[in-house]
Amino acid sequence: MKARTVSKIHLAERLTAYTFVLPMLIIFSIVVIYPTISGFFYSLTDWNALSVKINMVGFYNYKRVVTDPVFYIAVKNTLFLTVLIVVFQNIFGLLFAVLLNNPGQRGKNFFRTTFFIPSLLSAIVTCYTWLYITNVYVGTYGLLLNALHVKNLVNYDFFLKPLPALLVIAFTMVWQYSGYNMVIYLAGLQSMPLDIFDAADIDGATPIQKFFRITLPLIVPSITVNTLINVVGCLKIFDQVYIMTKGGPGNSTTSVGTWLYNSAIAGGQLGYGTAISTVLFLGVLVIAFIQVTLLRSKEVEL
Repeated sequence: MKARTVSKIHLAERLTAYTFVLPMLIIFSIVVIYPTISGFFYSLTDWNALSVKINMVGFYNYKRVVTDPVFYIAVKNTLFLTVLIVVFQNIFGLLFAVLLNNPGQRGKNFFRTTFFIPSLLSAIVTCYTWLYITNVYVGTYGLLLNALHVKNLVNYDFFLKPLPALLVIAFTMVWQYSGYNMVIYLAGLQSMPLDIFDAADIDGATPIQKFFRITLPLIVPSITVNTLINVVGCLKIFDQVYIMTKGGPGNSTTSVGTWLYNSAIAGGQLGYGTAISTVLFLGVLVIAFIQVTLLRSKEVEL
């Protein structure tokens, strides 16, 4: 009787736990699981924006993805932007955080706010601002060239060549989101125990030695969070590329996101576009898993 009573109590506790979890599980199923399964199903069809009838085509769309020359251009551009943006965004974010972490520093709140504000702006505002600034005819860049009496301004247009155009896009992203990384690094820096630094001062460690041997190893969890957010965001980059270059000239600055949009929305090939999004999802998942695994192995336990 006693064992049966205990089992009933455990069953009641489990039912109570499931009752609390069930609403979130239902929401997760509707928002994540169902769209994922239905998306994979539609990627196996010839679904388009016009025809009501949907036919199964198997893995034909995936074969089209890997044989499309634009796929390799888009992947190359996306990875190039991802590496460039993630590296410099974290360098500047960490630099700003270290410089503004001194509690007694005057004006630190002003500079923290100034660096963080760009991350609150929309991509449209940011991109059109820098499009105007870098305009070779009427922007600040154009005025500088005119002041230097540079002729044939069209030869100096960033957006007529693939590499300069990609560099401007990367610069815009770094300028906008370095302050966001700074906030996360500040949180990591302010959670560090001060006695470690006091002991390092007693041992005569220099500021550079303290940074590379104490600060950097202890801030790896913040690096993990920042780089994960940055990498996932950059691999899905769409707004900045579409607003600033629309993937041009030609397809030379096309990212996977803009290629997906041009195929699925503008081109009306929704089944093909869904296959591209599935490939993108799997790519992001694999890269994020490898990244987190590698960075977690570098984290230091206090």
